[in-house]
Formats: sequence, C-alpha cells, structure tokens
Amino acid sequence: MSMLQAGFTRRDCVIAVGGGVPGDIGGFAAATYMRGIDFYNIPTTLLSQADSSIGGKTAVNLGGVKNIAGAFWQPRKVLIDPVTLNTLDERQIAAGMAEIVKAGLIADAELFRCVEENCKSEMDMAKVIEAALKVKKAVVEEDEREGDLRRILNFGHTIGHGIESVTGMLHGECVAMGMIPMCSAEVRRRLVRVLEPLGLPVSADCDSEAVFEAVMHDKKIVDGEVMAVYVSEPGTAKIVKLTAENIRDMIDSICHTA
Repeated sequence: MSMLQAGFTRRDCVIAVGGGVPGDIGGFAAATYMRGIDFYNIPTTLLSQADSSIGGKTAVNLGGVKNIAGAFWQPRKVLIDPVTLNTLDERQIAAGMAEIVKAGLIADAELFRCVEENCKSEMDMAKVIEAALKVKKAVVEEDEREGDLRRILNFGHTIGHGIESVTGMLHGECVAMGMIPMCSAEVRRRLVRVLEPLGLPVSADCDSEAVFEAVMHDKKIVDGEVMAVYVSEPGTAKIVKLTAENIRDMIDSICHTA
C-alpha cells in the first residue's frame, strides 16, 4: 500500500537494508508490485550476507507456517560489506556461522575444514562469507526453482524450522540443531565440536511433540514422507525420504522437555 500511495511505477525499485526478514519482505514486495519491479539487497547480518541475500527466494509466514507465501525474485544487485558485522552481538554472529557451516558440509569440504580449524579463534569473515556464497551461487545457477539440486540448501532446515516455530530461537541456532541428526555419526561428532565453540546450541529444551507437529506441516512433505537432506561426509549431500517415525526419533535426540 505504501508503494502504491507513493506512486511507485515499474521504473522504481525496492532496496532492502538489514537481515533476512527485510530482505524477504522487500523482495516479496518487489516481486508482486506491478508483477515485478527491481530489487536491491544490502544485507547487514552475517546470516543474510552468507546465505539469504542471494538465490531469489522471497517469502513471508502465513497461518503459522514458515515461508509458505512467496516468490522467486532475483535481486538486481547485492552489496555486502563485512564491516557491518561489527554492529552485531555474539549471538547474531553465531547464528550466521550456522549457515556457513551448512554450506561447507553440503558442498565445500575445505570451507568446513576452515571453520573447524578456526572455530575457537578469529576467522577471516570476508573469506568464509565468499566461500559460502559461492556454494549457494553454484547450486542456484543449476536449479533456481528448487526442482532437485537446490534442495540441498535446506540441510538442517527440516527439523530446524520446526524448532524455530516452537521456540522462537534465532533461525541460525535452529538450523545448527537441525543439522545434527541429519549427519553420519562421524560428521555429527565433528559438527558438534564446531558448533559449541561457535556459541551455537546442540540441543533445545522444548516440547518435542510440538516440534514434530510443526515439521509435519512443512511444505517438504511428499506422500506422507519427509524429504530431507543428509550428509554422510563433509562436502557431499543427498536427498533422503524419511518416515514420520524417523523424524520423531531425530527430534527426540535433540529436543528435550524443559
């Protein structure tokens, strides 16, 4: 309505400055106003710089379901300045690191190893942000609308979104926990040893049944089975079909009633 009242035309544009939420809302508004106007993204959080600022997914929550209403709308340009990360607290930085870890695990073993070796010290943020974005860029260029390959970018999100819906914790924190049960035993061991020094949770005090219900309302359910991403070794990922009972057991392994 504000864009209409301001007299926006197809020659105008939307500029989103901030984290993932402003980027999603700004991108969705640009995608739908006059059937699409230009959109520029200036992410200022680590999570948005390393992940959500590129790829073209824009969405909003509806009816308690995360990101269920949206559109694929690519930004014309993305401007990333790591200096803005100096304005963030440690929790926000940690949340963003979860997406960088995710990128390494699904498609860049060297990136994961870099984070693994430096998780207790200071990292070159520009370097790891660029590496994470290269992973996403390569995947999106091959599969923009999530027909197949792009699904690997959802690693950790299947259960993570459920935890996020129930607890209200930060997205990156929930993705971190959601990755843990979706790995082989060896990767899980290494992953937990990375997440903890980064300041990310490895379990949640919450109602596991409520998380299960949230997961089963997710848009990734196909014929009663959950399509999820599994990592057997760093740098490789595959799509697997899980039963409701599989998902319940995985949730129980990381969610505990307070």
